[in-house]
Amino acid sequence: MTKRRPLQNVVIGQLGPASLWCRIQGNSLKVFLICLGGYSLVRVTEGLYFYVNSSIAHDFGVTQKTLGVVISVSAAIGILVSIICGTLADVIGRKRMFGVTIIGSGIFVGLQSLAPSLLVMTILRSLAHGFISAMSPIKTTIVTEVAPARYRGILTGFLQAGSPIGAGIAGAIAVFVIDPFDWRWGFACAVLIIPPGLILWRMLGKTAKSQQLPDLATSATAKSGIRERICELYGMKYQRIAVICTAAAFMYGGAVAGSFFFWKPYLEQVKQLAPTEASTVIAVGWGVSIAGFILVSVIGEFMLPRRDTFVAGIVCGTVALLTLVWWADGYMAVMVCYSVMSLFLLGVLTVFGTLINESFPASIRATASTLIASSGIDAGFIVFPIVTTRVAEDWLGWDLMLSTFIAIPFLTAAGLFLLLPRVSSGLELEQVVQAMHPNSSQTPSITRTEN
Repeated sequence: MTKRRPLQNVVIGQLGPASLWCRIQGNSLKVFLICLGGYSLVRVTEGLYFYVNSSIAHDFGVTQKTLGVVISVSAAIGILVSIICGTLADVIGRKRMFGVTIIGSGIFVGLQSLAPSLLVMTILRSLAHGFISAMSPIKTTIVTEVAPARYRGILTGFLQAGSPIGAGIAGAIAVFVIDPFDWRWGFACAVLIIPPGLILWRMLGKTAKSQQLPDLATSATAKSGIRERICELYGMKYQRIAVICTAAAFMYGGAVAGSFFFWKPYLEQVKQLAPTEASTVIAVGWGVSIAGFILVSVIGEFMLPRRDTFVAGIVCGTVALLTLVWWADGYMAVMVCYSVMSLFLLGVLTVFGTLINESFPASIRATASTLIASSGIDAGFIVFPIVTTRVAEDWLGWDLMLSTFIAIPFLTAAGLFLLLPRVSSGLELEQVVQAMHPNSSQTPSITRTEN
């Protein structure tokens, strides 16, 4: 049995990144690459939404305020699908639900290309949103459980690069399909993710299993469902951390949804950029955020605790946002400010998701990741698009809205994270759980299932 390092003896950066390759090669690297591929495919379908909101509003004859309601309603319904998928990853297995989310997102985004009305579009978007959101906690949980402790944050952090990779591919679809033709043709491209998704699903099923129960049918897991896991997560043992993280996720997700979904019309209407220029700025911003995922992951693994890294990234990204709103004038200035903002505000997702996964025991890890990191963010998606579009168009205007209803929630999320324990990176999962919940027993009440 490998001897574990005492909690108090672990120093951030004790092992440098020079030995990264030799420590993660093998099954850990294979699982990481498969999950990165699957996550990138799903994010292609989500990335399409950043480029079609103006076209959808025009096609159905509605305003941005109405579209904000559609986005919020879609998130409200989709959150139920996401919770079911995420908690099922604890009940029937991570790997099974990994494939289900890819297929579901491809099908329901693709079907939106045939939507005859805004109502049908909203229903299909709701189902698609649920599967898309569920993929994020599932893939992070899978990689968290197979990654070496010292480099867990690097692997889970780099995994988030699937978001800008997918959005970048979606940007190419926007430039070459949506802008010259129609948004429906762009959505039709979503079904193309299913064949490679099935290949990755099969490959993941052949990877070595990090942990497996000898008989799932007779295990305690089979007798414990979604309700029991949710009750355990928000019960007395883990309640404080769960509530703080959920509130932070709500603020962060709301600020993202209230701004990033509407940057394209903002850049066109307020900054006076041409549609192609606005699409290019957004696509480049997603590309630059890949560097943000790498930078934030390395800082959170070797330099600062993940908590402090998240706070610093939010502050830097918010400063860039305010600079974009009040100073940037012209295509290149907007490009630079938007890229810096994306680098930090999207890059912090790397440490956010990893911290949530590390903070709870294996029996409820996927459930915690889904309810907090995914559904908590989705709750912000429900509320903020309605509020921000109405405030921008009926009250303050876009510049003041972004400076208050977006910047302040971002900073609030950072402040909430400062309430969490300051835990060093590089610990074994059990040690992180003990450090985050020092007055709780580490022994999980529900046995973890196989992937």
